[in-house]
Amino acid sequence: MKHLLSLSVGSSRVSSSELIQFQGKEYRLTHLGVDYDVDMFESILKSYDGKCDAICVSYVPPVVVLRKKILMHDLYLLVRDTVKETPVYFGHHLRAIIGNWTLRKSMEEGDFNCSNANVLFLTGLGMHELAKTLAPMALSCRFLDAWTLLRAPVLLKDLGALEKHATVYARTLEKLQLDDHLADGIGRRLFKKWFRQKIQASDIVVAPANVISSFEPKAFKGKILL
Repeated sequence: MKHLLSLSVGSSRVSSSELIQFQGKEYRLTHLGVDYDVDMFESILKSYDGKCDAICVSYVPPVVVLRKKILMHDLYLLVRDTVKETPVYFGHHLRAIIGNWTLRKSMEEGDFNCSNANVLFLTGLGMHELAKTLAPMALSCRFLDAWTLLRAPVLLKDLGALEKHATVYARTLEKLQLDDHLADGIGRRLFKKWFRQKIQASDIVVAPANVISSFEPKAFKGKILL
């Protein structure tokens, strides 16, 4: 029987092990979360390497190819350097493929049109491929990466500004603690009004589920969420 490990950097609340059926075959699927504990994350990778048939890792930031630099988070490098025997798949790869395909198909069929929309990415680096797809099509495409990731109240007004910001702060972003954006610290409280204004000025808000879920639902009332 094939054994698949689904390992999340995020919450451990949904950790489980179950048997699933796919195309007439039975698989054991083990899902584990580490609550952003990097030592535990590394320990689990080591203990399952060579002992399961595939490892799927989620909540590790994607590799971002910029004009003058390739941005790789330390956790991505940790996975690459730790797992030697078992194939590893990253959730952001699948999300990027499905997200882009779904968006383009919806546009072709007339179900989605952003030509008159102001689009706001809470993290364009976390969804860089989608940002590159939407930016040329939207009325405006702005990015809150400086705020979401670094708690700097700065709005990046186009894709070029985002990539310049990422290049300047590359090492900081590569070493970033992934649960920092979840904390309701003084910066988040001080600039709550500023953040709300940026949301209100947008028509479409784009962000990964773990970022969206760190805010109260009413913050996005009346907005299209992608």
